[in-house]
Amino acid sequence: MASARDFAAAAAAALAALVALADLRDLEGVEVMTASGSG
Repeated sequence: MASARDFAAAAAAALAALVALADLRDLEGVEVMTASGSG
């Protein structure tokens, strides 16, 4: 099983990718995705 640290690292990487994508495209649609993509 993945440890809490592994999960946190994966979540941080995913969040960083979403932020980078939003910054790259600069679209409101991406912001909506990040807001509703918690699950």
